[in-house]
Amino acid sequence: MNKKEYEERITKLEKELNELKEAKIEDDEFPKHGQAYWFVGTNGYVVYSYWDDSTTSNYRKDFLRIFKTKKECERYLEIQVAFKEKSKNFEPNWKDVNQTKYCLYYDYDENSLKISGWSTRRQAILYFESREALEELISRFGKEDIKKYYFGIEG
Repeated sequence: MNKKEYEERITKLEKELNELKEAKIEDDEFPKHGQAYWFVGTNGYVVYSYWDDSTTSNYRKDFLRIFKTKKECERYLEIQVAFKEKSKNFEPNWKDVNQTKYCLYYDYDENSLKISGWSTRRQAILYFESREALEELISRFGKEDIKKYYFGIEG
């Protein structure tokens, strides 16, 4: 690069830097001090608290799912309960290689929910008796809500 090209590049970068400095950035931090948040309590009920950055609040944020609204938290609980109840109908026999065990997963490459069948590979997830059981849950709750509330994937 010659001196003129460097100067043009510097001017362009300075302009871009100034534009970034002028940009309004929305503060979307959640939760903020004093802000209400919703979670599923130890008794299985949807409850709320106010963010105070305490050990308890941070534990809830780190190890539970917290939500901005009661409605979101209720939907999360509804989906979690339905999946756990549906999976209770099936007891996998890991010694039976002919028995297929179905599970749901999220494919980031294709941005989609997928159903897979295993016979001998066990993971720390819920298994179901059939593909139809999972398809029924997907139909009942919708792909977007399952991505958001089951897998914790936004957008």
